[in-house]
Amino acid sequence: MTVKDIVYEIKAAERVLRGKTFDRQKKYRGLTRQELEQSLDDDYERVAVAREYEAECARARSQSGIEQAKARLDEARDTFTAVVKRILAEPEYSMTGVLIKAQAISVASAADALMVFSTLENEDWGTRLARSVLHHAEARA
Repeated sequence: MTVKDIVYEIKAAERVLRGKTFDRQKKYRGLTRQELEQSLDDDYERVAVAREYEAECARARSQSGIEQAKARLDEARDTFTAVVKRILAEPEYSMTGVLIKAQAISVASAADALMVFSTLENEDWGTRLARSVLHHAEARA
């Protein structure tokens, strides 16, 4: 549970305790007034601990440089994907061209299969590559 979640619960409980409806219904979420007040006190303690924890996590993330590393990884992945797409978009005029395409697909698949399939979606590159292999193989036979 995050600080935001706990604060939301605190505000909801405070609103219920201030309202007149609670006294008529005698219970809220199965809790009596006394139980709800105790739950609210517990939430005040939890939110203080949660704030310290989230601050420590933010400090650790900041010092680790993970956000900058993620940004560099995303940039490298985008560049890599663009290169693979450019290779697959080029026509192949020989078996060497087919081999280059197959190598690009192989390297991309080894790097991150989900990335390859999500970025090359709606492109029938597998079928196109198979036709190219057959075309060039038959021409040599």
